[in-house]
Amino acid sequence: MRAVDSNGQYSKIDKNTILTGTINAKTDIRIDGTLDGDVITTGKVIIGKDAQVKGKLFCGNADIEGVFNGELTVSGILNLKKGSNVEGKVHIHKLIVESGATFNANCSMHSEQDGVKKLNNIIGWAVFLIATFLYLVTMEKTASLWDCGEFISAAYKLEVVHAPGAPLFLMMGRIFTLFASDVTQVAVMVNSMSALASSFTILFLFWTITAFGRKIYSKEGEIETSKIYAILGAGIVGSLAYTFSDSFWFSAVEGEVYALSSFFTAVTFWCILKWEEVADSPHASKWLVLIAYLIGLSIGVHLLSLLTIPAMGMIYYFKNNTDSHKGALKAFAISSAILLFIQGIFIPKTASLMGWFDKLFVNGFGLPFNLSLIHI
Repeated sequence: MRAVDSNGQYSKIDKNTILTGTINAKTDIRIDGTLDGDVITTGKVIIGKDAQVKGKLFCGNADIEGVFNGELTVSGILNLKKGSNVEGKVHIHKLIVESGATFNANCSMHSEQDGVKKLNNIIGWAVFLIATFLYLVTMEKTASLWDCGEFISAAYKLEVVHAPGAPLFLMMGRIFTLFASDVTQVAVMVNSMSALASSFTILFLFWTITAFGRKIYSKEGEIETSKIYAILGAGIVGSLAYTFSDSFWFSAVEGEVYALSSFFTAVTFWCILKWEEVADSPHASKWLVLIAYLIGLSIGVHLLSLLTIPAMGMIYYFKNNTDSHKGALKAFAISSAILLFIQGIFIPKTASLMGWFDKLFVNGFGLPFNLSLIHI
């Protein structure tokens, strides 16, 4: 059955009418009878107190006084009146339930923020593609005349570079060299790793900027559409400005550790902001575990990502405490002390301790070099 537009009047199914089939309409529909089928309309659907509807219902808004059983999708407001009975699956934007209504359904709610998140993701990936194209086109085709040659050759042969070393960078570089058609393409593959790492850095930078923008405007209540566009625009300008900056572009097109290190720094800080958003929800600590894991991995590239520790300490403090100058300074001092301990004591002293044991067993006990290696 097809409902027909009646010059602004809603289409109506009377009380004693029983229909089976699909209704497609561009008008409001009132159902007072029995319907076994689907209803599709951009308008409003009213289900009267004596009505019984079974099937799928897609509409702009809905007022229900009777019985509905099936799948209900409402892009606007679902209003459940006294005496109504809804069962099945419900997808809605807003829900109003009066006293005396029965709502026994699997309900999922969507909002305008879902569209904003989708747009935020789309623009972020678009910026990523722009950065990727730029860096791959301008990428160094061979080794630059400084540490890059050392890193590229060490990655290809899985050797050791100058102190403090970059084991994770070399292992990842080795994976990229496996795609080289011949030995002359090894440098290109390692350089392309830096280009992709830099592109992902730009992606997470965009999402970080927009996250800060949402945080600022959310204090004023629901974010207006104009402010949403301003936040997205800020993300585009900020991320692309960094994309074309001299120092970052320089490191993005050659086989050095700084591009991959920037990636770890960007993704770690983005994870800190994600944790802050869901800190009060169950299992939010999984973000803290991920952050610690990423910082640990980043040490295998460069020590730059350790600089996110003070920032993480400040965010953690302000999330769990009221604003105070004394407390903020204390949080900053503690997080800075942790940074100094890791970078100034733990990492270098661990290497020194390993060297001391090496000399003890080789020079003192007369054992051979590479004692810990198993040769097959």
